[in-house]
Amino acid sequence: MGLLRSEPMKHGTLVLPVDRAHDFVDLIGDKTNMQFEDMNDRDLNRPYKKYIQRIDEMERIIRFLGDEISRIPGAHVEKDNLEDFLAHSNDYKLDDVEVSLKRIYAEFVEFKENNGNLVTKRNTALEELYVLRTAAAQIGQRSSGRSGGMAIGGNRDQFEYDATQSLLAEEDSSRRSGDTMFSNIAGVIPQEEQDRFARALFRATRGNTFTHFQEINEPMQDPKTGKAVNKSVFVIYFQDSRNPALTAMGERVRKICNSAGVNTYPWPSSAEAAEELKMGLQDELADIQHLLRAHDSFVLDAAQHLIQPPRQGANSLIHEWSLYCRKDKAIYAQLNMFEGHLNLRANCWYPAAEEDQIRALLIQHGSRQRGSSSAMLVSDRIPPRKTPPTYIRTNEFTTAMQTLIDLYGQPRYQEANPMLLSLVTFPFLFGVMYGDVGHGSLLFLFGLYLIWKAEDFKHIKLLYNGRYMITMMGFFGVYCGLMYNDVFSVGMDLFGSRWAVPHDEHGSAVHVFEPTYDDKNMGGPGPYPFGLDPAWHGAANELVFVNSLKMKISVVLGVTQMMAGLFLRFGNAIHEGNMLDFFCECCPMMIFMVCFFGYMDYMILFKWVTPMDNPPSIINSLIAMGMWQQDSAPMFGATLP
Repeated sequence: MGLLRSEPMKHGTLVLPVDRAHDFVDLIGDKTNMQFEDMNDRDLNRPYKKYIQRIDEMERIIRFLGDEISRIPGAHVEKDNLEDFLAHSNDYKLDDVEVSLKRIYAEFVEFKENNGNLVTKRNTALEELYVLRTAAAQIGQRSSGRSGGMAIGGNRDQFEYDATQSLLAEEDSSRRSGDTMFSNIAGVIPQEEQDRFARALFRATRGNTFTHFQEINEPMQDPKTGKAVNKSVFVIYFQDSRNPALTAMGERVRKICNSAGVNTYPWPSSAEAAEELKMGLQDELADIQHLLRAHDSFVLDAAQHLIQPPRQGANSLIHEWSLYCRKDKAIYAQLNMFEGHLNLRANCWYPAAEEDQIRALLIQHGSRQRGSSSAMLVSDRIPPRKTPPTYIRTNEFTTAMQTLIDLYGQPRYQEANPMLLSLVTFPFLFGVMYGDVGHGSLLFLFGLYLIWKAEDFKHIKLLYNGRYMITMMGFFGVYCGLMYNDVFSVGMDLFGSRWAVPHDEHGSAVHVFEPTYDDKNMGGPGPYPFGLDPAWHGAANELVFVNSLKMKISVVLGVTQMMAGLFLRFGNAIHEGNMLDFFCECCPMMIFMVCFFGYMDYMILFKWVTPMDNPPSIINSLIAMGMWQQDSAPMFGATLP
């Protein structure tokens, strides 16, 4: 009965002791099917709100820990063992899990802060090292034309008059002569901000600067986000007096650098000074890298407790805590629907067939603790006016199809459930579309493998729940493939073709097939016994004939399925006693369906089994019938006036 219509539901009141309400709701959710009504929907009183807030904070901590663990190389979190968790979910307590999470959270926050400081120090040393490398390369150059830089601002004529002399050489000569000299500011900037920084510098200095950018091939890790950032070294040259710290141009360039948030580093005075600083930075980088590796190893050791399963065949501990939070949050969300203080009460719906089971569970669970009040289920003597919820019991075979039907719309309470018919029609129509013996066999064997290894696919719900449906789809694909005589799109001759190739008087084959069966239905031999005759494969008019055949088969099956749906609609109207729907919707729909589409199917079948020299067009006949016009080629010799 549950396959044809939803199960009968009963309404009642569930009374729980407040001290054990959590355990009873956990038991009811695990062993029975019950839906509660919100008793606090008007005053919005939520007595267990603080528990949900605590769990929200715990879930935030779990997400943080999960992100941190995902960044650790070699760390793997075991998941998808839901049944094992449900069997041992009572091993966890909210207070214990909360204390453990807060303690571990404090440790990982400290780990993250220390790691951020180390990464910042490494980036600073690495950036300064690349600045020194750029400085050493430029100090050693004697030609500004080979600098490879990019001039932002200035006039090209300004630099062409001494193209054989570098800026540093000019700076040295300016210092010796006591005239103006070139000053520079160097630093590192993200490559995505490079163009914006160059434009701002050009506008602020009115083109009186020369800027050189050198890309850094090694990406650097952002200490906050952990993402890789590509950066470039920049060097800004500008004319300045002997005291660059007091000049307007130097101050303006520094303000631009500060507003852009770039890191600036001192520029060495000579190649020897650059090499000396490079050696010190390389030693510092080696020490920082050693500290980072030690820190990662320490964090991995600290995370092992969260990664390892607490028992054989279980999830990782952090995932177990995540599942526990989700389960406990759902329990407290249900408890928020109850009203009362000493005893909690809530109206509920439950399947009538499970009433005795629910009472027995409540009594059995209540008797485990002596001296504690038990729960009680009180059924209503008078049926309520509210519409009961729909509950359709499913099993491993029907779950996939019922889920598919619910996606389009869940049946009303006690409404006819089309799932029983769809269990056969859906895979069969798939076979009509997919019909091929070769491909259907592969799908059928894959479905059998899923059934055989079902336990290995429990964590993949799509394959686990749909394993029987996949097998049926493959079976009907093979069946319809035999009807179409298709094996990997190639025909096969199982019973011998009923068409022959005639020969002319000279013995040459004529490219027109002649039937060897009785095509006039005069009592002679029949056509190809099962499926499409292999002679059609490769024929000149194969596409026209096969497409017409498949289209007409689809029309016949589609109309049959629509009429089956109309019969279900008739059943709903009769079951609900709704005569208005019966006479004003169901009957007119059935009359139109039978008189128009049913008549079309009749003409298709009649045309298939009746030999005709000049068969009429079914489409033209239907158009003439629908528009009340004269049928120029009637199938039965009768025309409309």
